[in-house]
Amino acid sequence: MLLKVTSLLLLLNYCNAANILGIFHHPGKSHHMLGEVLLKAMASRGHKVTMVSPFPLKEPFPNYRDIVTPETMQDMNNRIKNEWFQKFSHNSASIDTFFMLLNMTVTQADLLFQNAEFKKMWTSNEKVDLILIDWMFNESHLIFSKIFKCPIILMATAGTAFNVNYIVGNTAPYSYVPFKYFPITDKMNFWERTMNTIVHVSAEVVSYYQRIKQQKILHRYIPDAPSIDELSKNVALVLSNGHYSYETRRPSVPNSIDIGGFHVGEVKQLPKDIKAYLDSAKDGFIYFSLGSNMKSIFLDEKKLNGILSAFSKVNLKVLWKLEKDIPNKPKNIKIAKWLPQNDVLAHPNIKLFITHGGLLSTIESIHHGVPMIGIPMFGDQNSNVPTGVEAGYTLRIKPEEICEEALLANIQEMLRNETYSKKAKLHSDLLRNQPIKPLDKGVFWMEHVIKHKGAKHLANASMNLHWYQNLLIDVFIFLFAILLSVIGLCYLMIRLVLKMFIKNKRISQLKKKKNN
Repeated sequence: MLLKVTSLLLLLNYCNAANILGIFHHPGKSHHMLGEVLLKAMASRGHKVTMVSPFPLKEPFPNYRDIVTPETMQDMNNRIKNEWFQKFSHNSASIDTFFMLLNMTVTQADLLFQNAEFKKMWTSNEKVDLILIDWMFNESHLIFSKIFKCPIILMATAGTAFNVNYIVGNTAPYSYVPFKYFPITDKMNFWERTMNTIVHVSAEVVSYYQRIKQQKILHRYIPDAPSIDELSKNVALVLSNGHYSYETRRPSVPNSIDIGGFHVGEVKQLPKDIKAYLDSAKDGFIYFSLGSNMKSIFLDEKKLNGILSAFSKVNLKVLWKLEKDIPNKPKNIKIAKWLPQNDVLAHPNIKLFITHGGLLSTIESIHHGVPMIGIPMFGDQNSNVPTGVEAGYTLRIKPEEICEEALLANIQEMLRNETYSKKAKLHSDLLRNQPIKPLDKGVFWMEHVIKHKGAKHLANASMNLHWYQNLLIDVFIFLFAILLSVIGLCYLMIRLVLKMFIKNKRISQLKKKKNN
């Protein structure tokens, strides 16, 4: 009997299994990791998953296959060889670096269409029930919803940002919703609100021209492709790597779902040498990492020497993710090319985390209640760190200000003042205290979209309106026209009455003269 029931359950699971395609073309490891976590969760539930990305699967996983795209990784490696990241990190607020980023997104979106293995898939009759796309100015990839005749879910890896809002009709008032990549919080003064408005409007204009470039990519490979505006209607919802515990609070429509923190897995055993080192740090330790993209080796010699000198004067052990060894380094520093960051941050002896302020690092640090010193280099780091400063669990050092004095002063302030640690633990509780685990939430909504064939019931009515209708520009023009008409009519009536009055007065005066 038990065998029959088990067989029946397996059969039901098989019948409900869906074919899911994940497109994470950008060669950023953090982007890929988010997609992999969610897609593996779906594969674990019996769905058949195909992941398209530059990062090959390390170990086989049931119901999970990958299509590797080395073209985009080669493009990124070429940029790194040309010191692209160094230029970007030192001038992240400049116009030149902004257009460098936009150029990268266009090139890498184009390269996906050139991958032979993936092209074989999308030109075949392979069945796909749902597509999950890493959303990074790659509107041309929306064409795959038409090719596979299925809905699309967008993964907003950087959290809720302006490039997400327009696709689902999210409102983002410039008065209190800061531009995602701008170093301000929701506590804006007049000038910050002015700059926020200018930056937001400028970004919308640039995004419009980016969509034109993406449309050209589409027509290059698929001449009869529909417009991107039409393809956008196949987007069922957005899964945002955001949460109010580390983002500025903002409104959200029903098909914009926050699942921030979903990638934080169970704490695992540390490698023996790392565990022994951290266990022996009875007074605590500092963890230092600049992430997977902006590596510490990109720091110049003067900054490196300043960091080493500051660490040598701290009575704590330091664990540093660095891509090269340093001869004659201080005895309290241990260097490793790779570290299991989530497990390091979970260690009870950790005192603080010196980080670039990337979103995944920020989430993991908050999850474990660890205060941070942020050194934002580019992208969303420029908003993540100020948000943490405003919330009270982060201190900030600008990249150009890295030196012994600045780093030492910030470390001593954070170690001396318990407020930072208390704030970090408070926000940890906010992130953890959810009615459903973020990963389970993401899985639920993916299956919801599959079950309801695109979940059109979640879309808000603004998606059926033109931009000028959403902004009520047509209504204001109509009301203004009525107001002008009323004013004009009143003016004509007053003028007519005055003319009649003057005319009657003249007639009266003439009669009076005749009578005299």
